[in-house]
Amino acid sequence: MSLVDPTITADRFSERLTTICDLRGLTHEDLALRSGINITQIGHYAIGGRLPSTKNLHRLACALDISADVLLGIDSSSFNILQAPPRMVTLLEQAVRLSCAQMDLLLGIVALMVEQRESDG
Repeated sequence: MSLVDPTITADRFSERLTTICDLRGLTHEDLALRSGINITQIGHYAIGGRLPSTKNLHRLACALDISADVLLGIDSSSFNILQAPPRMVTLLEQAVRLSCAQMDLLLGIVALMVEQRESDG
């Protein structure tokens, strides 16, 4: 299953993750400790066995101090922010100023809001 783009395969993600970890001098154990993701799961990502969930992708990006786009190998300029609704632009402009912990909190709040909206029908 692909996260965003059908061309992003587990093997391609594995290559990106391994290269970035090597450049940072990080082991799987280091990455597991920094990201809070189980080392076994990190191993699956590293060998190309799985793609991370959106939540784990965010955790990996924060742990590696890079954007998810860089980790996925996506050219972020392909997203045209000018086509986004004004409220979305404002949200994105504010969100980039958050720490990883604050972003995790925001993602949790959004997930609860979506869950509530879906249950309300």
